[in-house]
Amino acid sequence: MTGVISAANEIAVELFVAEKISYLDIFKVV
Repeated sequence: MTGVISAANEIAVELFVAEKISYLDIFKVV
């Protein structure tokens, strides 16, 4: 389960860095 959360977090950070989602959206993705 931890691996899934980690993977989702990495994806969220990548999207954030690409400015495709806002900072608060990271928590929605995770």
